[in-house]
Formats: sequence, structure tokens, C-alpha cells
Amino acid sequence: MVDHLDLNSLELHKESFIDEELQEHQSDLLCRIRQKSGEDAFLYFLLEHKSYPDRWVALQLLRYKLRIWEQIRTGKEDLSPILPAVLYHGTTPWNAPRSLAELVHTPDLWRRYVADFEYLFFDLSQSQDIHLTGRTPLVAALLILKHIFAADLELQFVRIVRLLWEGLDRQLALTYLEVIVRYATASGKMSEQNVRQTLRQAVSEGEKAMATWIDKYIEQGLQQGLQQGLQQGLQQAADIAYRQLMLVLRHRFVEIPPMLDEQLRKMNIAEIEYLTNAALEAASLDEFRRAVAILVNTTPSSDNES
Repeated sequence: MVDHLDLNSLELHKESFIDEELQEHQSDLLCRIRQKSGEDAFLYFLLEHKSYPDRWVALQLLRYKLRIWEQIRTGKEDLSPILPAVLYHGTTPWNAPRSLAELVHTPDLWRRYVADFEYLFFDLSQSQDIHLTGRTPLVAALLILKHIFAADLELQFVRIVRLLWEGLDRQLALTYLEVIVRYATASGKMSEQNVRQTLRQAVSEGEKAMATWIDKYIEQGLQQGLQQGLQQGLQQAADIAYRQLMLVLRHRFVEIPPMLDEQLRKMNIAEIEYLTNAALEAASLDEFRRAVAILVNTTPSSDNES
């Protein structure tokens, strides 16, 4: 397919087409590209931030494709093709349908009347780091996405910091490093202490420029902007985790009692992540509520983190 595209004609569009309620755990990117035949086409990339597969992603892609066509259609008789691609970096193996038709129970006689398409799928969690190639900022972004749920995130973070510092000029390195730091903290996977430790570990002997910047960044950025942003990021991460859990529960059990909803809303990130796994494995809502009760009864009586 690449052989039929003029890669030099790639043009980024800034609009997002994601449903408002899904914007916390999805990101998208639309690019216009010229086919070698001279006709336009579009590449649409959907990034799934969830740590588990979404069965309905093909249906979501259909909605987004329709929105794109509605926006870009002109007086031409034909619409330009849209190639959808999904980038996933979750911990649970992807088992969602890879085509729209798989979501529709359709007799063979009806198939010609039912809309269908497939999407390209890229699973970062199954990719080896050595195969993540390209320009330094892209590789750094792919690496942080791949390892954000990993137990050795701090070690990987050190690698990413060094990659940016060694592969870019200083100003660009600092710009992208700040983005990476903010993503890691907003995800709730790294605390302020983790950031301090990993930034210092990334400094080799003799790298005085980087050491000086890190000291300044910690003293000013972390204590002022980042420290404030960290608290906001932790709250945002907790809100995102809560919404993800509610999506899973409503998908599996439809109606969620208000008292249970209120109880889950007060949980911290670690508790919500535990309960998300419990929700995926529970055979019934009652079984899930038992998991909540066990967690509450084994949690220290101190206030939950928000």
C-alpha cells in the first residue's frame, strides 16, 4: 500500500473526531496524503490509551470516518478513501473484532447489505524496542507509550531521557523531555519522587549541562509548574481510571447501582486498577461487588488518595 502513496505529500490535520466521553482514553490523528494516481486519500490513526481491549473500536472508527467524510466532502462526485489504523499499548492481549462485520450477526444472504471494513492494527506491547525506529522524538514517544504500564518503567524512563538528550540538540531535547515527563506523571504511573530519581539517574558523569538543567527543572519546574501539574495530573489520572472502570462495568453489567458508583468514585488509582481487572473477570455484578467489599475491608482506615 505504501508503494501507492506519495509520502512527501503528507499533511497533518489538527481536528479531532473522537466522542467527547472517550477523549480521556483515546487520541487521534488525521493526515491527508496524495496517491500516486494523483487522487487524495486520508490516514486516520486512533491511539487507545486503555490497558484493555475495546470490543467496539470498529464501530467507533465508523463514526469517526463518517465525521471526517462529512467535514471534507466537497462538490466532487466521490469521497476520498480513509485508511483507519489503531495503535494499542495495553497490558491485556487485544481480542477485539478487527472488522466491523464481526460486530454484526449477519446471515450470509444479508452480507452484501451490511457495511464493513477492516482497520490496521499495531500493538506496541508486542513490539520489540529494537523495531521501534524513526526520528528520535517518535521513538521516544513510542517507547514511553509501550512501557507506561511496565514494572520497570523507571528504568525505561532513564533510557528515554538519555535517548532524547543524546539524539537532539539541547533545546529540542528539553522540549520533548518535558512532554514525556508530563505524560508519565499525568498517567499516575510516576510520582514526583520517581521523577526526581529517574532524572538524576539519567545523568552520566561529565554531563554537566544536563545535570544543571535537571537541578533547575526539579527546583523550579517540579516545585512550581510540575508539582502543581502533578497534583492535577494525579487527580486527572484517577478520574480517567474511574471512567474506564465504569465503561467496563456498564458494558458487562449495564446498570450500576448509584451507591456502588459513589463508592468507586472515591477510590484511588491503585484500587481502581485492581477493580478494573476484577470487573473484567467477574461473572456477575454481585461477584464484582464482593471484590469491592474485600478491598474496602482490607484497606487501612486512612483517607483514600484522590
